[in-house]
Amino acid sequence: MNSVDEHTIQVLRRLVEVCRETCDGLNTAAERLEALGLRDLFLRYAAERAVYSGELRAQIFALGGNGDKSAGFGAWLHRGLVHFTTTAVLQDPAALLNRGERGEQAAVEAYHAPLPPALDPGTRALIRRQARGGAASHRCMKLLRDSVLAEESASPSPAL
Repeated sequence: MNSVDEHTIQVLRRLVEVCRETCDGLNTAAERLEALGLRDLFLRYAAERAVYSGELRAQIFALGGNGDKSAGFGAWLHRGLVHFTTTAVLQDPAALLNRGERGEQAAVEAYHAPLPPALDPGTRALIRRQARGGAASHRCMKLLRDSVLAEESASPSPAL
């Protein structure tokens, strides 16, 4: 395997990890947001990320890499921190939507990181297509969050 393929595989592995984290977060949010009628939407986005992860792993294998290598200690630590902080917001739909929007923003940024210049056209097209899908779900997530926040701010506060 040449160095271009190795660098490409590193980029793809990073995106696989982003898809896995996003999928996990969306599944968790789907469980908690059923009352707002958002469960199916979040499950659809989670399934989309699972498909993206599979496509990326297939591309890693096609380039001669092993798709099961871990992203490392930093990713493990990040997942633990996300799990810990998510537990605090699970009961608040607005906070959960806010967290979801930030997660989607992070995924969009990961897909827009600089790509290797020698990236083959098929891999580049795959990443761009997935980036467009992620950007669309981010826009939707942002609108949902803003809508819930607007409703909350319009509601009268309970009397003390």
